[in-house]
Amino acid sequence: MSHKHHKKPRRLTVIATLLICLLTAGQSLPAERSTGFGGFFPGDFLEYWSSARLLLDGKNPYSPQEQLALQRSVISNTQQPLMMWNPPWTLFFILPFGLLGFPAAHALWSILLLLCLLFCSACLWRIYGGPPDRYRIAWLACFSVVPTYLTLYVKQIDPLLLLGIVGFLYFQERKQWWLAGLALALIAIKPHLVYVFWVALIVWIVEKRQWRVILGGAAGCAVAIMIPLMFVPAIFGHYFGLYSTNAVPKPFDWKTPTLSTALGLIFGLDNLWVRYMPPALTLIWFIFYWRKQRIDWNWTEQMPLLLLVSQATTVFAWVWDQILLLPVLISGAVWATRGGPTRIVVAALIGFLVIDFAPLLVMGGVLIPEGFALFWMVPLFLLVYSIFRIQTTRGLTSVHSIKHFLGWHPNQ
Repeated sequence: MSHKHHKKPRRLTVIATLLICLLTAGQSLPAERSTGFGGFFPGDFLEYWSSARLLLDGKNPYSPQEQLALQRSVISNTQQPLMMWNPPWTLFFILPFGLLGFPAAHALWSILLLLCLLFCSACLWRIYGGPPDRYRIAWLACFSVVPTYLTLYVKQIDPLLLLGIVGFLYFQERKQWWLAGLALALIAIKPHLVYVFWVALIVWIVEKRQWRVILGGAAGCAVAIMIPLMFVPAIFGHYFGLYSTNAVPKPFDWKTPTLSTALGLIFGLDNLWVRYMPPALTLIWFIFYWRKQRIDWNWTEQMPLLLLVSQATTVFAWVWDQILLLPVLISGAVWATRGGPTRIVVAALIGFLVIDFAPLLVMGGVLIPEGFALFWMVPLFLLVYSIFRIQTTRGLTSVHSIKHFLGWHPNQ
């Protein structure tokens, strides 16, 4: 009898996760039909596939003209190419997909992204101390937030970065420093999204003299760089040349939902120094933060804050990039499940209001918001997380303390 009761919560969690997936997938259909692609939306995978294909042919994957010609073989009415702005070592990870035709590659890429999210969620659940037999709660948490579906819909490469973050946390926890360094090659696909992590990593390596992490990272990045160079020796020249061309809009031309963009719109997008103010002030903050935390530094505990601060102050990010904040979400889910039903309800409500409510309102029926209307989302997420972190550090971890902190006094 107890065995049946033990299985029931698991089934409910799986069913709830599947329902959320199906409901969100259903909501995405109208957006797909309105893309102008005849009911088929290739997402950003089109740029990954065409870049890999061009590299295999010995051509320039950073050429707008060659990208447009190849992408028109997939979407005939494409007027402007989708460009891959990621550094050349990214090509190492997408190269195998260029060996396949677009339909097969697109399907495999979609499966890979989904598997990465499922795997990373379960791993993070265990890394942050969740009961091993309740890892399905991590799946439910992952698939209950908007950025997850945006990532899967747009076919963004972010789940591979997340895999690198999880790999680093997993291997450093076991003091397998070389393998932890190897995972850095994945995180380096979009280094600007976790820039505070890179600063912390460098000072930590110097402080602790963990040179094996550098060796592992150097080995992984060397392989990821050498393979593209074998096909196109001038790959780095092509990459930097893309940033100097006027043939296509560049990242700084887009109004991305970041605090940096908001400041740029206030003081003028041409004033780059204004857009770099948030990361500059963040680096000053980190100097003082490191001095306070350096002795008892713990990567598992510090990673959520580093990821949040990075995304809250980076110069360039989209809403789907927030999937990299999954360690914050999963660690919060583990914390919530340890406090009983009231804490779970409070955490779920706050999570919904901070992560999901605003995007659902701003989107207004359109799946992908293109603009900076949500620039305040991650800063708000950071503020809420910081408040709870301070309170729990002071010992206010009981349900009664949470009620007191929220001003909830039902007996009054």
